[in-house]
Amino acid sequence: MLLKDAIREALERSTSEAGGAIDRLAAVATELEMKETRARLLQVGARLRSDNFYLIVVGRFKTGKSTLMNALLGRLTHPVPELQGGEGPLPTDDLPCTATLTRIRYAEKPYVRAWKFDEKWEGWSLERYLRDSSVRADEAETQAFFAEIREFELGFPAELCLSGVTLLDSPGTADIPQRTEVTRQAVRQCDAALAVYRSDIFAGKDERSFVMEEVEGSGTRVFTLVNLIDGREVDDRFKGFVWDRLVRARANGLPYAGQDFAQYDVFFVDARMAREGKISGREELVRDSGLALLEQRLGDFLVRDRHYTHLAKFIRAAEGLATGIEQQVGQRKAALERDTHELEQAYQAVRPQLESIRKHRDDLPGVFSRYGRQAKAELRASFESLMAQVRRDLPEALKERPLPSTRNILGEIAGQFMQRKVCREALEACTAIVTERLQAWSAGGPEQGDAPQAGAQQALTPVLERLFEDIREEIAGIQREYGSIHFQLTGWTAPEDAPSSVVGWQERVVSGVAGLFVGDFSVLLGPAGSGWRGVAGNLAGQLAAFAVFSLLHVTGIFFSGGILLAGLVGNIIWGGTGLEDRVKETVLQKVLEELKGVPEEAMRQIDQQTDALFLQMQESVMTDVAAIIDEEEANIGKMVEMNQRSQAEKAQSRTLLEEYGRRVAVERQALKEVLVRVQQTT
Repeated sequence: MLLKDAIREALERSTSEAGGAIDRLAAVATELEMKETRARLLQVGARLRSDNFYLIVVGRFKTGKSTLMNALLGRLTHPVPELQGGEGPLPTDDLPCTATLTRIRYAEKPYVRAWKFDEKWEGWSLERYLRDSSVRADEAETQAFFAEIREFELGFPAELCLSGVTLLDSPGTADIPQRTEVTRQAVRQCDAALAVYRSDIFAGKDERSFVMEEVEGSGTRVFTLVNLIDGREVDDRFKGFVWDRLVRARANGLPYAGQDFAQYDVFFVDARMAREGKISGREELVRDSGLALLEQRLGDFLVRDRHYTHLAKFIRAAEGLATGIEQQVGQRKAALERDTHELEQAYQAVRPQLESIRKHRDDLPGVFSRYGRQAKAELRASFESLMAQVRRDLPEALKERPLPSTRNILGEIAGQFMQRKVCREALEACTAIVTERLQAWSAGGPEQGDAPQAGAQQALTPVLERLFEDIREEIAGIQREYGSIHFQLTGWTAPEDAPSSVVGWQERVVSGVAGLFVGDFSVLLGPAGSGWRGVAGNLAGQLAAFAVFSLLHVTGIFFSGGILLAGLVGNIIWGGTGLEDRVKETVLQKVLEELKGVPEEAMRQIDQQTDALFLQMQESVMTDVAAIIDEEEANIGKMVEMNQRSQAEKAQSRTLLEEYGRRVAVERQALKEVLVRVQQTT
């Protein structure tokens, strides 16, 4: 079964039924004039139906990732004139090709957007993308050209993407540190990853470490593909070698004895044959290449694992909103039973409390401002400590990095081209060292003596956790006050066995915050609110990642090298022994001088981004809390209004409220049945 068919088969029934139940809950909210709950339910339903599956292809440079992507994208819904006679929508070459991340989504008419770091985009033609999006022969030229481009977005009429799959083609790892960092950050956004290894240069330690630490370590599901180069035969000897490097540790140390690699999500695929088969429509080539088996397994994963998780997340969100509807129904029914005069007196008595709740919301900007200052202070202290350590360690680290071109200078005087090349190699070595330290600082902190130094994420996470705890307390406090108000008005209290709407409110607010930066993390939130810590960590990771990207662009030493090179070449005595040491010493002096100015300039940019992040969080929280307050106040007003009706009108209102309660119960049961059915079939 092809991937697209497996996806459609699973989605059609369960998504339609769950989406219909959510729409009917939204209709009840509309009739009850619960505008915010209705809007939330419609949003949940839309997210449920837009079940995008994010699949990233990762691996060392030149493993055949783009060739594989072209195979996965090879079957089109209709022809693309720009690709007539071509090999696919992604550039391929015999040299490292992919310069930055490319995100491929479905579109009937192909389009390309070059997204910049300032969240603006520039439209490209497909022809320009195929021509200009690749790595240049000169790395400095590549860095200059792609300095402002964060990623490409490619709209393309591939059948695979039509089924809700978004593919990400990543730059190769173990080539240029910046491109490795791009891949590392993208992995966090994905549901699954395809780790590609070449059969002829198989699974080096750096490749395996990246997959284990950065991909599997992020919680992303990994499928492994061995790209069969030049028709490599998959014999028992080769299988034993692959087993030993990739599977044995997961198989309790058992040696290879004919086991099925597919049980461990390891597949052997000839990417070139697969691409040819897809583009030419020759299904036998697709089958013989091994791609069909991989596609079937990916489809099974989406159906049996990921689809259930997706449904559970949004059904749970809908159930939380349904609880809010049930509570308002109960509150209004209680109001109908209260004496009109007594309810009016109680309402006048609680009005100061209602005003007080609005003032709680007005206190939130001060909370964000306080924690924003703390975040900047923690980040600055951590970064300054890192840079001091980098300046101390750089001389020794540079000594261990060879400069290949110094081996080729045989005469006493090197040509101008060779001089620039050697100096550039030294600059690139310094850049690699600094970038590696920045990456370690962003993710977990570099080593410092026998103990690791705290990194950016560790510095920021506690601050964000404390911020979110304060917000949680504010929301819980608002809920308690409204509970007190309802008790004073009608004597209503929530049934003991009813789910708490506090968690629903908290999820609503934190999901809005998380969705601004790192996607929808509502699934992380448990009944005790422990998921707030997970969201705090993810937000901290995003800000730390931005810090790294800012730092890589803040000084001229990071691969631009033009200004520094002009002053370096003439200051080195060429020829003779010890040339490499002299080059390194001269370059090191320049680099250390440049590094002195990095912290202040970099922190200005990081401070600006931190301020922007906290302002966005503040606006999101303020908007959500205001919506909750508005709906609660509208409900209380409706309760008072209904209580003032005639006895005949009250009887009619009771009947309607009973019907609303019944309808909500029916839809909640329908949602549970969808989940049970999907779980049983998987």
